[in-house]
Amino acid sequence: MTATEIKYPSNGGKTRQGNSNENKMSTPHELNPKHENLPAEFAGYLCQQKFVKLQASSGKQWLGRLYFKNGSTSPKTIRWHTFCSDNDIKEGDVCVLELVKRKDVVLKVSIFPK
Repeated sequence: MTATEIKYPSNGGKTRQGNSNENKMSTPHELNPKHENLPAEFAGYLCQQKFVKLQASSGKQWLGRLYFKNGSTSPKTIRWHTFCSDNDIKEGDVCVLELVKRKDVVLKVSIFPK
């Protein structure tokens, strides 16, 4: 499985990209509540997908939209505003995204409140 860790913004909404390796969590990076830049190594597992399912610890799922940079086969950002809103993600919270299903991609999102 592959995972990446993100931290909700404490820097005014600016984002920066973290690093991620297979079977290893990345360094936390700041998160935009409407869309999130995906670390390149993690995004590589999501090639050619337009949507992913975001799964909370309760098992409930939301649809996340992936956006690609022109000419790229790996997604650049994920739009997940509804997921963040419905799960009351706040500044300082840490989210860990874990790839649990590669076909019809499902990302398990573990939320660790500040």
